[in-house]
Amino acid sequence: MLVQWINTTYGRSIVNKCRLTLSIGLACLSSPLYAQVQNIQPQSGPDEAFRRGCLLYGQSKFNEALVPLESAAIQGHQDAAYLTARLLSYQVSPKDFSRQSQKYLLQGAKQGHLASIRFLYQQGEWLSEGERTQWKQRYYNQLIELGATQPANAYFRLSHYHKREGELALSEYELQQAVTFDLSAAWLEYARHQPLKEAKSIYVSEAEKGSVPAIRQVIGTLEKDGQFNEAFHWREASAKRGDLLALASLGFIYHGHSDRYAFVEPDLAKAYAYYSLYLDRAGTDRFGLLYQRVADNVNTLPHVLSSELLADAEALAHSWVSSDAPYYYHDVLWEQANCSAK
Repeated sequence: MLVQWINTTYGRSIVNKCRLTLSIGLACLSSPLYAQVQNIQPQSGPDEAFRRGCLLYGQSKFNEALVPLESAAIQGHQDAAYLTARLLSYQVSPKDFSRQSQKYLLQGAKQGHLASIRFLYQQGEWLSEGERTQWKQRYYNQLIELGATQPANAYFRLSHYHKREGELALSEYELQQAVTFDLSAAWLEYARHQPLKEAKSIYVSEAEKGSVPAIRQVIGTLEKDGQFNEAFHWREASAKRGDLLALASLGFIYHGHSDRYAFVEPDLAKAYAYYSLYLDRAGTDRFGLLYQRVADNVNTLPHVLSSELLADAEALAHSWVSSDAPYYYHDVLWEQANCSAK
């Protein structure tokens, strides 16, 4: 019945491709592998090195990150090879990618790493057209195979694939299928194409599950609506979920350096603690100006705090800095390298 509906709605030109994507869900419903992969907790050396490298990348400590990442990549870790390749040529046009970056991308692609394969066919300007076409076909084939074990991920990636190919109806259908599997990234993508009220509801729902990208969307939506009291609540929630930039933002707010959040009672001890935690966790390979601003601000506080308040501020800062809570910047590359899954 579903294929008949697609045929009626979109025409016969996409039915065959729809049959392929619809077949994705058949094996997954009863496959024990789908249930098992959710519980795998790798403990080997490369996995631990990758996790460490991911965190350092997310903290803008790129040179430090490359040490464990390359170690893991040399041992065959696919995600590490991809992230290493991207970091070695960070903010460099693909046509100028270093030989090392090209090598690691090819290594990951040959092992079946989807992000590496996609990068090669979409942006591998050092490759021939024939090579890029071959990688494109391999990418599509692997997405179809992926559906047997990870249907949500497969549908979501196929949606992007067909959108790039201009097959918008099929892309929309695949996105809706990914949403039915409750994939957070699919919900956020879906929300971007919905009316504001419905989009906000989706963002809040995903934010309540702990999604940092969703929390950012909620904050942005609330601030546009002038609902800064509620936005402040979500800024604090974002910090609790490990959002590195939220630490700096809350430091400014509690310091009294934010006009939009002037209603928040200044708390210089908290500002000092948030600043200190940010400086302890963050590097300077990205957001360097922000780091310097935080450093300048924290250096002024000892001169305006009483000795008692300074002692309280330092004690609070020490307790936060001493915790093992990870803080990082969640961006597209973090997601592409599967850092969240590790």
